[in-house]
Amino acid sequence: MALEKRAYIYEKLRQYKPAIADYTILIEKKPNDPELYRRRGINYRLIEDYAKAAADFHKVLELNPNDRDASMRLNYAESKLHPLPTIPPQPIPASAGRAAAARAETSRTAGARGQSSPTPTSSATP
Repeated sequence: MALEKRAYIYEKLRQYKPAIADYTILIEKKPNDPELYRRRGINYRLIEDYAKAAADFHKVLELNPNDRDASMRLNYAESKLHPLPTIPPQPIPASAGRAAAARAETSRTAGARGQSSPTPTSSATP
């Protein structure tokens, strides 16, 4: 119990590596305690070791499959390991900007006249 308190104190003092070492010793003694894996995983995440954090959160879910907290933490760690690709911004052609401005102006003036949009006129009469 004293080692668990020390690990927690290290964690609160932001001394993550000593906390991880203590949680590792505790896990060796109590390998079926999901909370120890969670705490160690949190500390791994705080030092940005996302692979080890993910492994610990996987273990929490193995021991407790319905643990939503561990599931969310695992998703976060995995998102850091496999980030989504970014799409570089594409320049907008000048003609597209003029067309959008024209649509906005048409919409603005139609609203000022009380119309929702311009209506086509028909030359055919009944």
